[in-house]
Amino acid sequence: MIQAKFVELTAAYEALLNKAGVHVPNLDDAASTWVDTYISAEMPDDPRLPEFFEDYAPLYAESPKFKDDLTYFEGIRNMHVHKHSGNHLVNGCLDKNGVCKKGYSNTVIRQRTTFSKEGFPQYRRRKMEDLFVVPHNRQLFMDWGCGHSNVEFSGQMFTILYLYNYLFKGPSKITVALTETGNDPIRRPILELHKQDEVNRYLRGRRLCSMDAMWRLLGFQTYPASDPAVIGVKIRMPSFVIDYNEKKLLLDIVVYFNRPEWCTRMLFAEFFGQYITRRQQAPSAAFILAHAADDPPVYYHLHTLDGLYGVKPVYVYKRDPSRKVLCRLHTVAHSGGEIWFARLLIKLFPFRSFDDMLTFEDLTYGTFQQAAIARGVANDAADCLTCFTEACLEQDRTPRELRALFVTMATNAFPVFVVYDNELLRASMFEPRWIDRQNPEFTPLAALQHLLCDLRDRFSDLGATMTDHGLPEPEQEDTELQRSLLRYPLQVQVALYQHLLGTTPLNVQQQSAFDLISSAVLSQSKTGQGTFFTLEGSGGTGKTEVAKHLMAFIRSTPVDATGVARRVNSVCSTALGAQNYPRGECTTAHSFFKLPVEQDYDKEVDDDCPMQSHLSSFPERLELIQGADVIFWDEAMANHRECLEAVLAVPELDCFKGILLARMHEYIVECFFIECLTCYLRASIPFAFFFCFL
Repeated sequence: MIQAKFVELTAAYEALLNKAGVHVPNLDDAASTWVDTYISAEMPDDPRLPEFFEDYAPLYAESPKFKDDLTYFEGIRNMHVHKHSGNHLVNGCLDKNGVCKKGYSNTVIRQRTTFSKEGFPQYRRRKMEDLFVVPHNRQLFMDWGCGHSNVEFSGQMFTILYLYNYLFKGPSKITVALTETGNDPIRRPILELHKQDEVNRYLRGRRLCSMDAMWRLLGFQTYPASDPAVIGVKIRMPSFVIDYNEKKLLLDIVVYFNRPEWCTRMLFAEFFGQYITRRQQAPSAAFILAHAADDPPVYYHLHTLDGLYGVKPVYVYKRDPSRKVLCRLHTVAHSGGEIWFARLLIKLFPFRSFDDMLTFEDLTYGTFQQAAIARGVANDAADCLTCFTEACLEQDRTPRELRALFVTMATNAFPVFVVYDNELLRASMFEPRWIDRQNPEFTPLAALQHLLCDLRDRFSDLGATMTDHGLPEPEQEDTELQRSLLRYPLQVQVALYQHLLGTTPLNVQQQSAFDLISSAVLSQSKTGQGTFFTLEGSGGTGKTEVAKHLMAFIRSTPVDATGVARRVNSVCSTALGAQNYPRGECTTAHSFFKLPVEQDYDKEVDDDCPMQSHLSSFPERLELIQGADVIFWDEAMANHRECLEAVLAVPELDCFKGILLARMHEYIVECFFIECLTCYLRASIPFAFFFCFL
């Protein structure tokens, strides 16, 4: 009945709302007597409070007047007035201090709706009896039959994340404590665990039924396998393919480009859904004889790949039709830039090479983004052009803001080349001083170089490059190391360190770690051996604050009496963790050390070698790492062990390999479950490191 009523109500409101997304829970359960709904509607350009709540989306948290509408008055009094429940109940709203967890302990009377500093609305409640009225919408309340219908306003960024987590949060969980209740001296008492001993608590608390145990022992799947099976293939960039070709490793995309003639019209995923790659010698004579009359053939020898990838030839075989397979093209982050447009092209069109992907109607384009625009598959090109044009026409819009908009659109998979190719729109991003004709150094090319340098720095703050998004790189006037030195002037870092001391002082334990590490940095000689520090701590104990103080202090301390600041870089295992630092100061370990992002379940045809860093192909980044005095690696143990091994395997960094490998294995075994912060401190020339874990 509830579901039928809800469907009827949704249909009635569909024409009223601009956009509506509805999640209906499973109502088969007798206990499911609620409906959770979220509504997305077009916001006015400049909403004002309280007019926004009263006119546009009327939300009320007050008792209606008795004389206005008796039905409405009685419904609110019976269904929409919060009643406290004690903490002795499972879902009681009062905590141990008698404060309502739902926020109905507030005693402040408000004459108008306002926002709290956290961004939550504080609804208008003008009488004491209104303090317990649950927010609602009158029309929805009446249409729902005067049933409970709590309506809240939320205009914050995390709303979508919360809804996604809410819909997929899984079953509820409880905490179970095991205690010894008997007095039997034979039975050993259960040892009490430390409250932070998560590993042993997990081992004690997990539950495994006998059927599940047998399936696990026999190696069966504990959940139904997909039918048909699902496999995946990945789009690769030309530089990636060249690197693997030099290693004589075969990629799926290389096999696809060299597929048989009768598969010419097949798409990338379609081809591997019907064929499988095998590295083996020629099929047996019996197999050849049995399938001699097949048309098209069930196997094919890729002659064009002979000798390029080792001794074994490459064959493609038709998959068994009785065992169907679905092949999908792996997704790519929309912030990937060129690889995102390359995936878009190869998903929609069959190609024979990367040059084929870049060519359309006898014209060869320089980037995959331009090729996608030419083919008309970059559907957001018109929207991108309109958005940027409207931004240019707005009053008080500065060139700096336009450049920020350009980078934002580029990192959100908009085809920004339509903007860059437009001379008027490109010129709108120039600062006035760049195009000042009174300046004797002014030239159109110099102004363009200023723009490219600014865009390069903005992309660099996001862990990307101009090339990643198909844009031209500026003429190299300075290196990545030189730009790093200019970004952190000595005097600015001195002021920053003093600011941190005044605003976020360290506690006793943090200060102890700070003193130990900072003194080791300052006293370390260029020819001395490296040292090992380990500072353990769970989340929220202030390791990042120690790192921020250390970075500011080290950067504000010159090397000897030269006046040259020490060089510090910071990396993190995840992009989310990197956001704990100022924008652009920290990047992911994979991006900084040029490590490929690979996963075990989707290795390539010949991809059985360990992870390898591509630092050798990036001389500027290699120079930056070699010139660093300190490199902080936040949440280091969240990265796979092979990440550190890949960095150590770089030939140009061979000097410090012996310092680290001797202790790496023992450390990873002992601290595998500990959240850590890693610090590399250079100990000698050219590249011996002082190694420290926080």
